[in-house]
Amino acid sequence: MTFSTDSYLKRLLELVEPFREKRSEEIRIFAERILEAKRVFIVGNGGSLASASHFAEDLLVAGVSAQAVTDSAYLSMASNDNNFSVAFNPYIRSWCTKEDAVIGISTSGNSANVINALQDCPGIRLALVGVYGSLLAGYCNTPRGFRIEVGTVSDPGRTEVRLAEDVHSILCHMISEYIRAANGMEVKRLHESRIGR
Repeated sequence: MTFSTDSYLKRLLELVEPFREKRSEEIRIFAERILEAKRVFIVGNGGSLASASHFAEDLLVAGVSAQAVTDSAYLSMASNDNNFSVAFNPYIRSWCTKEDAVIGISTSGNSANVINALQDCPGIRLALVGVYGSLLAGYCNTPRGFRIEVGTVSDPGRTEVRLAEDVHSILCHMISEYIRAANGMEVKRLHESRIGR
């Protein structure tokens, strides 16, 4: 099997295109849930944890008190002392209140530690998920919860996982830009950027 940039980009556009109009409301709802929170904690594994860290930085710049749970010393201690499936839980239990939000990012939507972190959240439960109908998405079915499911499929070859990570990154940027605008911050249009100057 060979890799095709054309096929990869076509599939990426298939996943992203619905957010232009048909699913744009999901961006607004997700962003507004974040704006309701006093603080935001973001969790994930591997590439999703890297996305969580990037998203937290973008939210901070947009005026949101956000933090990704990425401290390696803490995560190794919590995993060693308990179990990796509950690695985020002591952190969420210690810091998260009813006024706060936890965002779980997962390409499969079945990561036990991300699910458990959302389950322990007493406040707003949010998720960015790759596959439709995952366990994680179900934990966002609360009055103040919300999730965006990208629509990738289970893929042993891992291409769909990478595509889910790409779409999550795009969604995080769109949500952050929505929040910047809602907070009265300047949002530059692409043609106004400094690229190419």
